[in-house]
Amino acid sequence: MTPDVGIRFKAAALTLGLTAKQIEFLFRVASGQTQAKVAYKLNIKDPSGSLSRAYEKLGAQHRGHAISIVFEQALREAGLK
Repeated sequence: MTPDVGIRFKAAALTLGLTAKQIEFLFRVASGQTQAKVAYKLNIKDPSGSLSRAYEKLGAQHRGHAISIVFEQALREAGLK
């Protein structure tokens, strides 16, 4: 993910109500890191619970859906959708 896309992704996730840690977790997973690796780096004891709360806030069913929702928001904010 390019720096510009990353910034837009994080800004959109913030607009959608995610916490800083949820945003970083989802961003890193969207960038290709495994959930286990991200959880370790961010010192998250229960990655499934953390992601579940993020999915709930977004109305997402799974990780791919959550990432799609955030990218769609980023496109709207950029005036591209």
